[in-house]
Amino acid sequence: MLTSVSNEVLTNLVRELNAIAQNCPEKELNCLSVSLSPLSFVANSFATHAECMNEAVMSSINLTFSAKSTISCVKLGKLDLKLSAMHLSLSSWYPSHMHKIIVLLLFVSFCSACGPRKTVDPEWRGYKKDSLPAGWQWEDGVLTHTKGGGDIITHEQYDDFILELDWKVAPGGNSGIFFRVSEDHDYVWLGGPEMQVLDNVAHANGLNPKTSAGSNYALHAPIKDVTKPAGEWNHVKLVVDGAHVEHWLNGTKLLEYELWSDDWKRRVAESKFKDMPLYGMAKTGHIALQDHGDVVSYRNIVITPLD
Repeated sequence: MLTSVSNEVLTNLVRELNAIAQNCPEKELNCLSVSLSPLSFVANSFATHAECMNEAVMSSINLTFSAKSTISCVKLGKLDLKLSAMHLSLSSWYPSHMHKIIVLLLFVSFCSACGPRKTVDPEWRGYKKDSLPAGWQWEDGVLTHTKGGGDIITHEQYDDFILELDWKVAPGGNSGIFFRVSEDHDYVWLGGPEMQVLDNVAHANGLNPKTSAGSNYALHAPIKDVTKPAGEWNHVKLVVDGAHVEHWLNGTKLLEYELWSDDWKRRVAESKFKDMPLYGMAKTGHIALQDHGDVVSYRNIVITPLD
């Protein structure tokens, strides 16, 4: 695998990390502990390549060391490597060369996972309809619900993803962002969990944290209210990765939870969804935007599927 790598690129990477290792006092750095069978490690701050190397995955790495398994004097970052299918024999390496081992590992992971994740600008249609209802309109890149039309969903279905968008509501407005929605139900909210979109000041739901803006509607309350006034844009990041979900609003992580867990099932059983035991249990589905009868706008809607 390594022989196919450009010598020039590898040399430059080795030179860069060697400089880091040589110029950083060992005592001031976080040590990198390597477990040999199987090898796995988490590194915390490789700023130069963080965007491209974050959560890189390699398959099967077995290392043979004649030296100790603790490596110091390498500053790395935002990198979570899960290692499991390549074989490297390094029995002749000594502690002074340990940073070069890390260079090799990082470079292989870089080559296998580098490059931005593909993003999607979703297309929308009415729930159980073929096209976008008249109550929803695009204008200058902004999708606005004015009156009627019903809920809308993405054409495609998604299992694991990151959704980012901006929303703003009219005074007293209410809407919602749903995920893993199925058209087997009469309404989007009968199966898909909801991230609440709301004017917390003028709508009654704002009085209850569990139904306020950014909440996992009726189940999890945000840690605080970070919404901007009605008529101003709020930025959402919704992370759905397997059972793990995170709600972010205006740069703050409001809450996180685990779908399908005992805690999830308990919360559902104690909520308005108690007669819907399959609520939130789907593994894939559409993303939906709610028509709650109020004026609401969305823009900069981008979905990043997670592999």
